[in-house]
This record gives sequence, C-alpha cells and structure tokens, in this order.
Amino acid sequence: MSAVIRKANVQDMERLKSFADSSKVSMEGTYGEPEGYYMMENEEGRLMAMAGLESVDGLGLLRSLVIDSEMCDLSLFVRFFDAVVVSAEQTGCTGAAFMTPSPELFETLGFEKWEETSEHAPETISKLARSAKGREAALMVKKF
Repeated sequence: MSAVIRKANVQDMERLKSFADSSKVSMEGTYGEPEGYYMMENEEGRLMAMAGLESVDGLGLLRSLVIDSEMCDLSLFVRFFDAVVVSAEQTGCTGAAFMTPSPELFETLGFEKWEETSEHAPETISKLARSAKGREAALMVKKF
C-alpha cells in the first residue's frame, strides 16, 4: 500500500481532531496550530496516522500519535514515525522524546527508556520523567 507523509495545513485540522478524538487522544495545547502536525494518508486521502511535534527547550516532543492499525502495518508505521523524528532533527532539535506504554518497539528504533532523572537532564526531560512515574508509560528519548 502506498502512503503520503506530509505536514498538516490549516484545512487538515478538523480531520486531525476528529481522527485524534476517535482514538481518545488529546490535541490539547496545540489544536489549531497545523505547523506542528504530520500526517500519513493513503492514495484515496484517508488518514492512516498523525503525530504532533513540538519543540520545547530544543527537544522535539512527539505528541498526539494516532495510528489506524487496520490501514497501517508496522513497516508503514516505522516509515511515518521515522519521518517525524527526522523532521525534529532537521528543524534543529537536539533530540526527541515521548511517552509510550510500548517501549520495546521504540528501543529497536534507537530510543532509550529514561530510567531516572539526573541533575544534568534538561528540565523538559526531568518534567516528563516525573509525569511518567506511577503511570503505565515509559519516557523514551533519542539524542541526535
């Protein structure tokens, strides 16, 4: 199956919000700001995946990741995810981070589970690590 990966534009925002809502994923804080969203569509224009990318303190935070598992196999997902991470690096971010309940998959993509906060960790990483504690999610980080 072929797919197109691209940055979202203003006209895409309602579709992205509906796609996120259908998976109970929040776009809070970034809804209405298309410059931070990426999407993958099939040849008919149907959404297969979306993700938000927000630069905070030089770190690319991946947010609102939604995948239509019926339309998007693992190889398409990896292609989409990699494209978003590469975009973070190309825009000058020093690394990428996100929270996931499935850290094993992302370790194969070069991400590491952030186990503990460090006094040398950027505030953004420390804050995310604190919010991951007590949740069934791991903070994953990749430095560029």
